[in-house]
Amino acid sequence: MLKLSFLTLTLAMLSASCAFAQESYGYGFIGGAFGGHGGLDGAFRYGIGGEARLAPLVTAGGEIGGISQNGTGVLGSGNVSVHISARPRTIDPFVTGGFSVGHKGETGLWVNLGGGVNYWFQRRLGARAEFRGYPGGYHLSSFAEFRFGITFR
Repeated sequence: MLKLSFLTLTLAMLSASCAFAQESYGYGFIGGAFGGHGGLDGAFRYGIGGEARLAPLVTAGGEIGGISQNGTGVLGSGNVSVHISARPRTIDPFVTGGFSVGHKGETGLWVNLGGGVNYWFQRRLGARAEFRGYPGGYHLSSFAEFRFGITFR
């Protein structure tokens, strides 16, 4: 199942890049989750993602990753991001929001909201720092996470 998810994400990133024929980004991340009552407090997060530019300030993308604490689960997201500056800069702040689907014992659906910054220390390689919140509903627990990683274009 996880291999199929990674293959789907890779194909989605490639097709988005080709379809929009504009700049696209990829990233990998690790981080930690906190909050929530469903066993996610202190969970280790990791994953990969990508986004393609739809307009000068707007990108759309997806990601898939794992969530690990007392067992391993999977969490995938589809997001739209708004970048503060359209011109290539060393510091690229953004806000993001979308939907996430996860499975760790049971399946859940969350809205995710957050923001972060890409720091481009080379033309095609940079560092990424991000915060995301996942408000829960019904029987799902809300949680948040800090993530750090690399980004490339």
